[in-house]
Amino acid sequence: MLSGPGPGTGPSRAKKWKVTGLKTQGVSLGFRIKDAEGQTFQLKFDPKDYPQLATGADVVTTYLFWAAGYNVPDNAIVNFEMGDLEIPADATYEDDLGRKHPLDRVRLEQLLQGAPREPDSTYRAVASRYLKGKPLGEWTYNGRRTDDPEDLVPHELRRELRGLWTLAAWVNHDDASARNTLDMWVTDGGRSFVRHHLLDFSSCLGSASIAAHPLRAGHEYVLDYGGSGRALATAGLYRPKWEFGRDPHLPAAGYLETETFDPDGWRPFLPNPAFDARTERDIRWGARIVAGFSDELIRAAVERGRYSDPRVTEYLARALIERRDKLVRRWLPDGAVQH
Repeated sequence: MLSGPGPGTGPSRAKKWKVTGLKTQGVSLGFRIKDAEGQTFQLKFDPKDYPQLATGADVVTTYLFWAAGYNVPDNAIVNFEMGDLEIPADATYEDDLGRKHPLDRVRLEQLLQGAPREPDSTYRAVASRYLKGKPLGEWTYNGRRTDDPEDLVPHELRRELRGLWTLAAWVNHDDASARNTLDMWVTDGGRSFVRHHLLDFSSCLGSASIAAHPLRAGHEYVLDYGGSGRALATAGLYRPKWEFGRDPHLPAAGYLETETFDPDGWRPFLPNPAFDARTERDIRWGARIVAGFSDELIRAAVERGRYSDPRVTEYLARALIERRDKLVRRWLPDGAVQH
């Protein structure tokens, strides 16, 4: 599992990293760099008030999904100082309107003001290695790619996507949507084809990318008519189970509850067509994969998040172990898996 989708070492330190552009999509801060070996990486940062939260979740979940059999980027935690960066004279960035501006050190320092600093004054980031091949854009959880002759089965009918519900529920990947996917046109083994990737796991575990997950994460859609209807019908007297969740008050861990976790009715932030089409056999398929993660494997993955507080490592590992056990008990026969 720890061999990962790539070396997992991040950018080469042989020379300064060249900043080639700013991250313009998504909610987290970031910019692109190129290392001494010519490899391009996207650097993404934690929210100001939650150091290590989003970066740790991104890396930990990368290893879990890689081990589960999905294509993911090579992500690693890195620390650096401003002196480790070099800005080429011709570097530019685009604003929200698509207009280009010169990229200089002042602009870069302005961006980094929104990122937390480590106790040693370095910046911590996820270094996500650019995927090999030609990007074709995101893929969806329904329909198929009409420009891909091998994509013959509608995505909402694919077991690897419908059964992904179980893994998403396990790690609380409530932003499992098309915007966190990417298709690449690659040549491998003597032939060319489309390779499908999952990416950006900063909204997993206890993280909601820009803050900790709220108590209702994984229990209701952002616009949930069922929950709203119950509250309205009872004049607000009805209190759902998730309101009784216990916040660990660990900013780097966020919120990943086990007692209120629902192994039957977990749901993402927005409806997902493949998840909505899941059958019991799909869920069991995913549960067998989740069951294959021993305590040792889970703890090894969590350690890749490089959390400075051992309480965070313990909290997340324990939560993943307990959520695994709840899913396995619910969806697999008694005694099917022993840990």
